[in-house]
Amino acid sequence: MLSILASLCWLAMALSPLASAQETAAAAPAANDMSRFAPKDVSFVAKGKGVFGADVKLVGTLYTPIKSAGPAPLVIFSHGSDADVAARRKMTPRGYANPARYFLNRGFAVLYFLRPSYGESEGPYLEVNRTCLNADYGPGFEAMADTVMSAYDFAQTLPGIDTQRIIFAGHSAGGTASIAAAARNVKGVVAYINFAGGKGGSESTPYAPCSPQVVSRLFADYAARTTLPALWVYAPNDLYFGGEVAPGWHKATAAAGGKARLVMTAAAKTDRDGHHVVQREMTLWIPAVDGFLKELGFAW
Repeated sequence: MLSILASLCWLAMALSPLASAQETAAAAPAANDMSRFAPKDVSFVAKGKGVFGADVKLVGTLYTPIKSAGPAPLVIFSHGSDADVAARRKMTPRGYANPARYFLNRGFAVLYFLRPSYGESEGPYLEVNRTCLNADYGPGFEAMADTVMSAYDFAQTLPGIDTQRIIFAGHSAGGTASIAAAARNVKGVVAYINFAGGKGGSESTPYAPCSPQVVSRLFADYAARTTLPALWVYAPNDLYFGGEVAPGWHKATAAAGGKARLVMTAAAKTDRDGHHVVQREMTLWIPAVDGFLKELGFAW
């Protein structure tokens, strides 16, 4: 009997560290759990200035890095566009978690926000273009840039943020918004990153967006107005802006004096249209963005 009790006591002692480790693992948030970064719902005002008809409230999420030696640099991240009203209204301020996590793990805070007419953000949808052959993207680009600048102004009021080290970044129309906002040359913005930016693309017209020459002229104009370092990231099989489209736009910006570096990744394999690698195939672009950030002096 004593032998049996002794054996049971030994077994309990042996399993105790294992149980403790399992309990700790269960209590700790998973590596992909965004709650680790203390997400905070935020809202701020985009000034009307005649563009939106009036001041409008925009909603978003502020994430903070787990470790930061002093004020954290900030990435202001902008989303893509959607012409469908119902789809826009379904969007939440918790979108683009994968690229947000990428920056957070490298010591950045991230401010992700929804532009007017998306989710619970107020205001009209100004990103539509009603014709293809005579596309006029300029007003929509400027309106999107205005919203990025509203997020920038809001960031100046946030505690724990290094307002001298801000990066604009975005996907698709959000990449375009970042390009246009970078041309404003505001204090503290040190670079921008464009993930598959453009306008007029569609899966039904692969590699042939509406009026790409108009986008080319606008991008060249923005490039001529800023010397900010920039990184453009596109997949070659992006049905919206792949093929020769993105390289053509980049060539126009370089001719205008732009400093953007174009990275054409390996072909997207799991992303159906090649346009969403920023979320779905991060391994295609992480090395390039890591290198770009280190060149800018960021370390983690």
